[in-house]
Amino acid sequence: MIAGIPPVVTVFADRLHELLGERLVGVYLGGSLVMGDFIEGSSDYDLLVVVSGDLSSADLSRLAALHDHLVDELPDAIRLEGDYVPREALRPVGTTRPVPFFRQGRLQPEPESMLSADNIANMRQDGISVVGPAPASVLPEVSAEQIREAVRQMLREISECPTEQRRQAKSSTLSAPAARSRRARRQRNRTACAGASCGSTQCCIRFFSGPTRCAAARR
Repeated sequence: MIAGIPPVVTVFADRLHELLGERLVGVYLGGSLVMGDFIEGSSDYDLLVVVSGDLSSADLSRLAALHDHLVDELPDAIRLEGDYVPREALRPVGTTRPVPFFRQGRLQPEPESMLSADNIANMRQDGISVVGPAPASVLPEVSAEQIREAVRQMLREISECPTEQRRQAKSSTLSAPAARSRRARRQRNRTACAGASCGSTQCCIRFFSGPTRCAAARR
């Protein structure tokens, strides 16, 4: 384990290792904590759990119990958010199929396709290995064009989003699609360069913010 990782994340990773053993490839921490805009007491802990092979129904039942016990035991556990991804299903643009995910600390009942190219790029470039090898040795490399397309797709989703769904996206109780939309927007705002042709890593980290918005990334 690496010093400085939030205690709840360390406990979570330790218990995953106890449950999954050698099938646990890695636990990676990304998002605001590694990008420098983490807000104590309100920001989520964005995680990616990579496993070897598909998780069985029995595995998922045990994982659901692990999440429930952790939320009951540690208040900060409600800020755990992430995905369980078989290594074989990882692709530069996300995953080959819907995968189990957890939100507000609890395993959700249905798998979703929650990851996209910018999420993979963010975790590969800036993620911290809590358990397992460095993320760059596990996660696929993502091209600039794949990141650009992910951002364009997100913008299309926002423009097509009904008013009611936008309202839900601001609430604390979100449907899975709304959760995906909010999570994707948050992560994409942090993605280094957003695949901009200008080649600058910093100019597009705040992709949606005023004077730092890079025209190259909007194409």
